[in-house]
Amino acid sequence: MGRASVEGLAKLSAVLLIAMTTSGFQSMDDAIYQRWQSFIGLTVNQFSIETGLWVQNMYDNAEGRVFVIEWQRPLGPCNIQLHATYNGAGANADGWTIYRTVHQGPCGGI
Repeated sequence: MGRASVEGLAKLSAVLLIAMTTSGFQSMDDAIYQRWQSFIGLTVNQFSIETGLWVQNMYDNAEGRVFVIEWQRPLGPCNIQLHATYNGAGANADGWTIYRTVHQGPCGGI
């Protein structure tokens, strides 16, 4: 095999490695996105039962209420906001249905 063939093979290998690594990250990002999307439509109580994370604070906004959770992780805190609308099922966490989630920090593995 000539020098040009070896260099070409090395370049091809590098391109394939980058492509495989990038697609691996994309798959992981997609899985994390899908997990967070799966909480939409749950009540805040269902979210807490499923994740073991409980609301620590809340405030009202124009669309309903935002429930705030700070999850302490070894890599730092994961800050979570559950945006929810009132569903008429009472004043507790069963009465609020999640329509949007916002998270910041190391929140993987939820």
